[in-house]
Amino acid sequence: MNKIVGVVLVVMAAAMPAPAFELTDARAVVIPENAWESTRLAAQEFTNYVSKATGATLQVKVKGEGERRTDSSVVIGILGELGDDVPEEARTVLGATDNFEAAWTGVRDGKLWIVGKEDVAELFATYRFLEKHLGVRWFKAWTRDDPGEFAPRLAKVGLPADLTEFRE
Repeated sequence: MNKIVGVVLVVMAAAMPAPAFELTDARAVVIPENAWESTRLAAQEFTNYVSKATGATLQVKVKGEGERRTDSSVVIGILGELGDDVPEEARTVLGATDNFEAAWTGVRDGKLWIVGKEDVAELFATYRFLEKHLGVRWFKAWTRDDPGEFAPRLAKVGLPADLTEFRE
């Protein structure tokens, strides 16, 4: 009987999805020291809309300045800025495309990565992430009286541990 219970538990554990990356548990958005303006804007927009949707406050940190390796974090940047820290899969697919607006988004090693091939690609990928995973919508241009946006109220934002998106 114990063998059967053990086998059932092993099968159930194998069928369960991998643990999710919980965005509201992240503490920081990490950008490279030599970040382009588009990367800085992407980090600012990301933290702004995560706060609007969830109430979670994420800080923008420059890599190496006050960043703790144990922090669950979001990393935003372009391939040339991020260097060797970029997950191998992102380096491979972005290196193989000629499209300068290509971007790779994924969860690897407990971090959410938003990596663009060249500047502005990471900003476009950030907006796509906000739309797809947070439900943020922009209906019209911002004015003083109406920002023209919608950010749903979310208690948690769980992402699959194997999240991978590549767009050209």
